Amino acid sequence: MSKVVLLLSGGIDSTVLLYYLKSLGHEVSAVTFDYGQKNWKEIKMVKLLAEKTQTPLKIFKIRNLSELAKSSLLGKEPASPNQTFFVPGRNAIFLSLATAYAQSIGAEEVVYGSTLEDYNDYPDCRPEFVENFSKAMEIAYGVKVSAPFINKSKSEIVKIGKELGVDFKLTWSCYYSGRKHCGKCPACLKRKKAFEENGILDWR
Repeated sequence: MSKVVLLLSGGIDSTVLLYYLKSLGHEVSAVTFDYGQKNWKEIKMVKLLAEKTQTPLKIFKIRNLSELAKSSLLGKEPASPNQTFFVPGRNAIFLSLATAYAQSIGAEEVVYGSTLEDYNDYPDCRPEFVENFSKAMEIAYGVKVSAPFINKSKSEIVKIGKELGVDFKLTWSCYYSGRKHCGKCPACLKRKKAFEENGILDWR
């Protein structure tokens, strides 16, 4: 099977994708990003996941994404009603760095966990974005970009994770850090719904 680079955030989608790729026999290397996000815990969970699954992990540090937008994900200030959870250009930046890294280690493909439920909220998770971004990366670097779960709901992804034996205790979905998920942010609400639809206990 091929050698791939996975954008691993520590959330459900990318974690299940990690297990899925390995189940297909792919040689997976993971990348994650320290970009000044409030949610420092996601990096902690990524490190635990990489260790548990024996996956090589590269952490890139990006320090000025906060200059691109007022986002509740960035900075030290608390969230406010006029803030957003979307950071323009974030996925394009992450995928570009991952593609360069993939080329440097001889990987053929970069994979990330865009899903069906991301379409409306995140324009850089839509099929047309993936298709055209992949074309650009293939032309420039000979590396394909794909999102295998792009037509699947979070509930379907949780089901796949259950079948693959994913340790959901090592996933973190909340937009904020803490001892437990906040239970109120959009990511927490989607997580709760997906677990309930599969009748699975969530260790949030």
